[in-house]
Amino acid sequence: MIKTNVTCPGDAPNCVHWAIFTGTSTSIPGDERSRTSPGHGYPEHTEHHITYVAYTDKQEWEEAVRDLTKKSLGFFACEIRPAHIKSQIIVNVGTT
Repeated sequence: MIKTNVTCPGDAPNCVHWAIFTGTSTSIPGDERSRTSPGHGYPEHTEHHITYVAYTDKQEWEEAVRDLTKKSLGFFACEIRPAHIKSQIIVNVGTT
């Protein structure tokens, strides 16, 4: 796996990898009721979204960062080191 569009936690590589975060927004127009009867319907608003692209190949990530820098697009590039979490369940029967 070299490049992955991460849309949920299970999509992200569970190893050290490199990532690029970019942001977009979507304008949602309000409905007629919100314009004619304030407090009813839903008003115009903007939804913001973050895109997370993971790279397991550092050179490919560096190339993508160079390309984005040339285009002057807003982004955040970083190295990701996932935490390895261990859990333990203890069950006592009969005594407290």
